[in-house]
Amino acid sequence: MVLLNGCAIMSKNECLNANWEFIGQRDGVAGAGSLAQQRGKVCAKHNVVINRSLYAEGYKKGVKTYCNPQAVFEYALHGQGDYQSCPLEIHNELRPYYQAAKNYYDAKANMEAIEYRIAKAKGRLSEANSREMSDYYRGIIVKNSELLSQAEQNLSQEEMKLKQFKKDNF
Repeated sequence: MVLLNGCAIMSKNECLNANWEFIGQRDGVAGAGSLAQQRGKVCAKHNVVINRSLYAEGYKKGVKTYCNPQAVFEYALHGQGDYQSCPLEIHNELRPYYQAAKNYYDAKANMEAIEYRIAKAKGRLSEANSREMSDYYRGIIVKNSELLSQAEQNLSQEEMKLKQFKKDNF
């Protein structure tokens, strides 16, 4: 439901029937920060006023659920959440959990992106209808194959660091 890249964050029907405490709690559990302002703007277009106190109450409960080392770690491992949506006084405690998982996620995502570019170029190479296009796609394959080796090493290092972090902290 939460789509932040230009799509509506809530429908008219959701605004009309909103349980603001539940919505706030769900946003807090997600670890992405409060969405009260965005939700308020969308619902205002439908002549619905968000109950900010209920939303804040729910959000506070949700943040308590999210703002623990295990949850921050698990979300970051999947490229989600951020410890900075948690209360400032526990940032220093949560930062290492977030960073260890995010470093692994970033290394894995980078390797997957390189593998995708290689596969895409190979597919286009087989369809190329000129020498120039064939050379172009071969160049992409060569360049990304060189990057892949380093990306695999980086991922391997991050996997080892992640295993050690888990051993030391969980």
